[in-house]
Order: sequence, then structure tokens, then C-alpha cells
Amino acid sequence: MKILAFSGAHGNRQVTEAFIGRVGDLKDRPDIYISAGDLGPISMLGILTNLSEHGVPVLYVHGNHILHHPGSVVELCLQRIRKLPGVHHIGDSTFEHLGWSFIGQDALTDFTDDKNDPGRYHDLLERSRGVDPGSTVLVTHHAPLGIFDVGSSYPLHSYTDRSGAIHAGSLAVRFFVDRFVPRIHIFAHCHADGNRSSMIDGTLFANICHLERRTGDGDYGITGSFGIVDTERMKVMTYQLSQTSPRTCPGCGDVNYIRYRRCVNCTKGSTGIISREDLP
Repeated sequence: MKILAFSGAHGNRQVTEAFIGRVGDLKDRPDIYISAGDLGPISMLGILTNLSEHGVPVLYVHGNHILHHPGSVVELCLQRIRKLPGVHHIGDSTFEHLGWSFIGQDALTDFTDDKNDPGRYHDLLERSRGVDPGSTVLVTHHAPLGIFDVGSSYPLHSYTDRSGAIHAGSLAVRFFVDRFVPRIHIFAHCHADGNRSSMIDGTLFANICHLERRTGDGDYGITGSFGIVDTERMKVMTYQLSQTSPRTCPGCGDVNYIRYRRCVNCTKGSTGIISREDLP
């Protein structure tokens, strides 16, 4: 199965249009689309409306970005999204497709939780009962603490590891993942670690943010990306919006549609990953 996963348009019209066009140009259609949130309500409506016409399921969870838009605008867009054929909100229900179970969770708050806020953990634990973890795709907006979650956007709500790296992931999500061990975990939110993916302790972790990406001169262009998760190879192929030809990473040999020479997995290696034993 091929999963096209994306997030983080943040209401940017240029990025939204570029993403819709890039997906439309793909030679091979994915088997399912997944949004990990932070699209912005109007961009979300436009993207999901377009994808719903492709004839495959479209799943989504909400990111924290939606909390900062007028409630009337959000509700109007969500009313229209709920009527789209084949589009499913998995923030409160499990979806089954091609032998896989998809469990999602919305961001609900800007900041990730801590060990004194068990609500997110117990919600996921309850919804995963009776589900085979070996054929489950977990979709959350927030990253699991210590796995591809480096970022200093919320320094007062983050954890600094022994090396000095600042992590903005959720401890509750990490605890759930370590206990349930889903086959795949797709997430976003932590932009500094976008495009990183790896098999760790039986789970393929994929930080698929983000469509909107700040360029070197401080502007928002169309250098952002999305990912296609291959469930047979357990690999993630990165697609930058402005890159239409594939490149082979000289480090790992993986093929990606990226503008830079080496993939981010080779560039960053195992930096910023916290083992279970070192969790706070």
C-alpha cells in the first residue's frame, strides 16, 4: 500500500495550489491520502475537496493551527468537509482499509502534554483495544517525545536532552507508541525534523511535515514537501513541491524528490533520538 501523507500548509494559498498540482502530476496514484493537520481551514477544504475526487480514501486529523482561526470559519469549512465523499476524520474513529487499521488523534492544544496529563495516552489506549498493532497506522499531529521532534518553537513546553537538543514531542504519545507498537506512526508539528523517518523498535516513524517551509531568505516559497509511505518496503519517499525529478541519496541509496544532495536521514543520522530508558 502507498500512503501519501502531508501536513502544514498553514493556509498558504501558493503552497496549497502547488501541492494540489504536484499531486495531480504523480504518475502513480496512492492507495490512500492522510493529512496530519495544520492545513488551515480554507486550505484544508480546498485540498480535501480536490483529493476526494481521486477515488481513494482521504483521512485527516486536526493540528493545533486550527485553534487560531475564527470558530465560524472553521465550522463552515468542516461542515463542507464532512459532506465530501470518501473523506474521514480519524481523530475520533478508526478506519479500515486494505487490511490496515488507521487510528488518529487531533492536536487539541498548541503545546504537547507531560506525564501529569494522561488524557491523550488513555484515549489512544482505549481506541486501540482489539486492534492488531502489526497492521496499524497511527496518525497524530504531535510527535512522540524523543523521536524526530527536535524544535524550539515552544521552549517553555519542551524537554532538553543530555546533548542540549530541545524536543517538542508528546510524552503521552511516546508512552502509547512504546506500549502499543504500531507498525507505522505518521506525525508532524516539529518542523526542524521534517522528512525524517526510520524503523525504531518495530515501528516506522515518519515526520512528514511540512508543505509550507521557510526559505533561506526568510520567505515562504514552494520548497516544502510531503511523503509517500510504502508499507511493503517500510520506506518513506520525500517529495519536495518544486522538485519533479528523482535523486538518489549517495549516503543510503534511497530515491527521493529532493533539491539537496543528501536526504535528511543521512544528514542528521541518529541525532535527537531518545531511548526508552532515557525518557523523562
